[in-house]
Amino acid sequence: MYWKNDWQTYGYDGDVNQKIKPHPTAVIHFDIKKTITRPIKTYSEELLLNAQAITERFPGTHDLMLSGGVDSEIVLRCHKILNIPINVFVAKYTEGVNELDFYQAMETCRIYDVTPTIIDIDLRKFYESGEAYDFYSIVPVHKAGDLIHLKIISMLDNMPIMADGINIDSCRYDSSAGPWRIAFMEKYWHTTLYGNAIDRPIITKWHDYSPELTMSILNFDLIEINHMHPPPWTPDRMEQLKYIMNNHHLGVRIRNKLGGCEGNSFKSDYLPPEQGGLLYPEYMRNFPQTDPSHVWFNNQRFSNYEWTIQEFKELM
Repeated sequence: MYWKNDWQTYGYDGDVNQKIKPHPTAVIHFDIKKTITRPIKTYSEELLLNAQAITERFPGTHDLMLSGGVDSEIVLRCHKILNIPINVFVAKYTEGVNELDFYQAMETCRIYDVTPTIIDIDLRKFYESGEAYDFYSIVPVHKAGDLIHLKIISMLDNMPIMADGINIDSCRYDSSAGPWRIAFMEKYWHTTLYGNAIDRPIITKWHDYSPELTMSILNFDLIEINHMHPPPWTPDRMEQLKYIMNNHHLGVRIRNKLGGCEGNSFKSDYLPPEQGGLLYPEYMRNFPQTDPSHVWFNNQRFSNYEWTIQEFKELM
């Protein structure tokens, strides 16, 4: 992963050059530096400038994984507005495992008049054949579903774009804990680590490539945005708040989505998705049964870092 003017970077055990986790208990750290030299524009303007900045630094063909959620829709929206070509891919898993997300991704394609390439993935074969373990041996992950992201990246021919990064759902609010905070969670950095492990350029965190875009998000009055909508939207559901904010500012739809990128939203064996079902199939819950020591999966530690929003803005 790259960031504009290296405003953000990371490393393990105090070494910013150590981009791959060397052992299960290695500690990640993040370095933030000041690189903003101009006034911050509106959120919608900064989104377009972010898309332009990435395209200018990395000319050529880009492959966007469209998950069905709002983050990847925003990437597609920016490219359409700017007339910047981008290839769109949508994953479809066997047994209807991601049927809700697939439906929402195809609806996004209909809205923006794009024809995606469908990537058919046999999940059972992926996990039971040992292929998932091959990826796991490169980048140990927080949960089995994350390995599908790595599989999808390996199937793309051009520079992959994963629509992750800092957004409203990176923020935290607890009325008993004081002001709004922003959180960096190591467990969500597996695609970034994978890109470094295989030495392949990947934009895994599109939304925080430019610090100016991040600052425009942090400048929102989140409580005011939340109060614009009545329940069932609640202050502690930051992903829902992200949909509210983007609906208000960009007009993108609020949708029924279980959350997360490809591989995180799975049909429950017991409840349909519309009733909140979220459960991995058995062959995923049993992973990594092929590792007799389970040394990474059982002993791995993931670090979380938090700043108040004001503290983080001062670092930038």
